[in-house]
Amino acid sequence: MRILFYLFFMTLIVTACLTTSTTNSNTPITLTWKLIENKDDGTFSAEFHLTHQLEEALDANNWAIYYNQIVGTPIPSSIGGLVSIERVNGDFWRIAPRETFNVLPANTAWSIPYLGTGAINKEAWGPLTPYLVLNSRKGEEIIPIALEILPFEEPTQINRGSTDRVPIPTPEGDYDAYAQLSKLDRMTLPPVVPTPVYWEYQDSQVAFPEGTIQISGEGRTAEWLQESLGKTLGIASEITTRSEGNITLLIDDLIIEGELHAAGSHAYDLAIQSNGTIIIKGSDKQGLLYGAQSLVQYLTIAQANQWPLTALSIQDYPRYNYRGVHLDVARNFQSAEQVKLLLSVMGAYKLNKLHFHLTDDEGWRIEIPELPELTSIGAFRGHTLDEKKHLYPAYGSGPDPKNPQSAGNGFYTQAEYAAILVHAQKLGIEVIPEIDLPGHARAAIVAMKRRAEQTGDASYLLHDPEDASEYVSVQNYSDNVICPCQESTYTFIETVVRNILGIYKSVGVPLSTLHIGGDEVPSGVWEKSPACAELIAATPSVKNVLDLNYYFVNRMREMLNRYGLNTSGWEEVALERIPNENGGMSYNPHPDFKGGSIIPYVWNNLWGNQDLGNRLANAGYPVVLCGVTNLYLDMAYNKDPQEPGLTWGGFVNTQRVFSFAPEEVFFSTTQDPMGNPFDRASFYSEMEPLEISSRKNILGIQGQLWSETLLYPDRLSYFYFPKLLGLAERAWAAKPAWEKQKNDELLAKDWEIFANAIGQGQLDYIDAAFQGLNYRIPSPGVTLEANTVKVNTAFPGLSVRYEVGNSPNSQSAILTNGTLNYQKGIQIAAFTHHGKQMSKVVYVDDLIHKD
Repeated sequence: MRILFYLFFMTLIVTACLTTSTTNSNTPITLTWKLIENKDDGTFSAEFHLTHQLEEALDANNWAIYYNQIVGTPIPSSIGGLVSIERVNGDFWRIAPRETFNVLPANTAWSIPYLGTGAINKEAWGPLTPYLVLNSRKGEEIIPIALEILPFEEPTQINRGSTDRVPIPTPEGDYDAYAQLSKLDRMTLPPVVPTPVYWEYQDSQVAFPEGTIQISGEGRTAEWLQESLGKTLGIASEITTRSEGNITLLIDDLIIEGELHAAGSHAYDLAIQSNGTIIIKGSDKQGLLYGAQSLVQYLTIAQANQWPLTALSIQDYPRYNYRGVHLDVARNFQSAEQVKLLLSVMGAYKLNKLHFHLTDDEGWRIEIPELPELTSIGAFRGHTLDEKKHLYPAYGSGPDPKNPQSAGNGFYTQAEYAAILVHAQKLGIEVIPEIDLPGHARAAIVAMKRRAEQTGDASYLLHDPEDASEYVSVQNYSDNVICPCQESTYTFIETVVRNILGIYKSVGVPLSTLHIGGDEVPSGVWEKSPACAELIAATPSVKNVLDLNYYFVNRMREMLNRYGLNTSGWEEVALERIPNENGGMSYNPHPDFKGGSIIPYVWNNLWGNQDLGNRLANAGYPVVLCGVTNLYLDMAYNKDPQEPGLTWGGFVNTQRVFSFAPEEVFFSTTQDPMGNPFDRASFYSEMEPLEISSRKNILGIQGQLWSETLLYPDRLSYFYFPKLLGLAERAWAAKPAWEKQKNDELLAKDWEIFANAIGQGQLDYIDAAFQGLNYRIPSPGVTLEANTVKVNTAFPGLSVRYEVGNSPNSQSAILTNGTLNYQKGIQIAAFTHHGKQMSKVVYVDDLIHKD
């Protein structure tokens, strides 16, 4: 009743001292945040509790609390009259006292109940990294706050209202889902992932040679193979100039299933013969490397499981030439070593494009020596109200711009970026930089504004100082869009492009494409800009403010073309915005940019836009498909409130990625983010299918790793693996029968095979090849029938270990037959084969105590 009382009177209440557990006992301030419930009207209720042991009392003038929160907007009228909760900008918030605030002595606490818009169902979406700014006798002090987010335990906290049909994960629900999977004979599984076009196990076992292996053939692949054999398998080898070795590498045209595969097809032929001789043929250098990668993967899995090595023949080539991963390092930074690790894992699974999102509102991450403010100001975040030295905190980056542990701080020097390029080139991966414009540009805008103020040099200014336009971006910024109507903008962009291109040239790495972003430009921009009004009046092709976006894209295309670069961007760069009768906008393929002039990356396959990729491809655009429902790797694996990630596009696990059908998107887009299923026959009946003749316009697919929730270095790999396996399969493997026939039963059978390949081999390979990679193991399915505990796993082949009264570990007893007799205190977890990674623990007693 206490909570209801607070919410009814909507006032700030000082209570007796509140005791909470904290994350930092060294700070004199503790803050607890509780989500009460999500409501059907799109609001939520929550409350703060704060206790302090400061030497001096808090009064109406000497303090403010700052924090980040990505989801949820407090409703001012619900907060009461003693404090305010205000947005500073973006996800940066301030709690400040009003004039009516009473003095708060030490060792007392207060509660601030409030309502907000939105739905919060992840504990990680609560307030992040709060700190108090105290104006004391010592001057301005920044004091860290120990934060506790109370757990989400009730359905009203975990569900996003009563219309949320996505089930809350339970061990019993997982058990029912995994019951469709059985453990298959390993000889029925593909020898490597992604699945080859053709493979055949021979009847004979291989007598692998002892001693030092001789490798003969093409240099780059031979060097990679020598390093990988030693690092991953402990096999000594040397590269020889002899025409034949134990492993022979050859480049030649290949005939696969009756079709010629010549240079440029990246095809390979791998033959492991019973006498231990191995021959790898590639249609080109890249195909040869892919064959070597398949060899190392196959040998590693056999060694890890102590399987007899079976003679094998593989013939293979990729379905798509574009097999990409997008990595956002602007919102939250990743070190060069983390990027190289991702590249190595990508290379192991034949993914060949890293779309490198280097700039955004919250950070600029690449050194441009001619414009040092981009990184001295734009690459760091900390407490500030004027942003003269660095940007505001965002996504929980904290108040200290010098903290090297904060994901808000950091950039790549030109030398570091060059090293990333060299590493990628060795793996046959192209690094495509993205400089996000004209929206998502706040870090650059602030940096160039400070440059003009501090040096008097306005030749790189990105905003129109006289612009009085009012707008709010999707991420709640009111000042994040550059002005396309002044020449200083293009001077800036050309300087950046020239510098980036120079890095590639310095290490001899080719660059074919630059991604310009182009997404999420909000309504209202440029409407009150004198510079834009002047340009519209003087430019016949620009009839109104809506045309300014096309003007900008065309200027970018012309500029990049002068440097020999292709122009790519998010889908908006290829769309024409047409006002409709309802006051909204219709989006159609722009007639001026088709035919390869602009390459759109299509992420939106929801909200009536499920056919957008089809429409762009049918209109003549080459497209990269990035559908949010299946390929956004930063979406949470499931609805568990402790599972990190976002959910605005739904939930994405490995099976969801695997199920993406690039040429039949209506088949794989099965439900909305709230779990409401689409009736495929009726819902898609009036949408535009992909024409057969337009399939050639699908360049490939890409998985997205946006970084709003990537607060720690090892969270990156947690999000991308094992999802990356499903991405590689759909990007490389031949078009499956289930996609051709749009058949759910065939899809389920293929998933069973793939899940077995993960559980019986791929995780062993990752453990051996990339030791220490932090990845996610799904929790086991557990159900209790009478006195019997039954257990299964998402990936058949995983080990299930248990303890009584303690958490299981890699030495705990293995459950061999999937059942055990119940006794109080059983705890169960899934482990990889050798116990190097484990899942979340399941407490069997919790199954008994459920209502």
